[in-house]
Amino acid sequence: MAFLVSTVEVESYENWRGIFNNGEETRRELGLGDGRVYQDVGDANKVTVILEGNLSDLQAYAGSKTLKDSMADAGVVGAPQISFASDVT
Repeated sequence: MAFLVSTVEVESYENWRGIFNNGEETRRELGLGDGRVYQDVGDANKVTVILEGNLSDLQAYAGSKTLKDSMADAGVVGAPQISFASDVT
């Protein structure tokens, strides 16, 4: 199992969360699991998302036009910080 970890700054958490929630079906169709969302304790508009799936699906999603368009609609400020991780065996 692999994970995509993305941290973004957004203009409005409420707006961003609505867009994120609306993308659930698309993420499932792409083979990704439910996303876990975390807010920075000092800044509610700094958000970290962890998605799980297989690495190739996660990498494809990270570079997709779908994600780029969603981030623009959701008011993401600047470039996201994206990394990939996997379970340690």
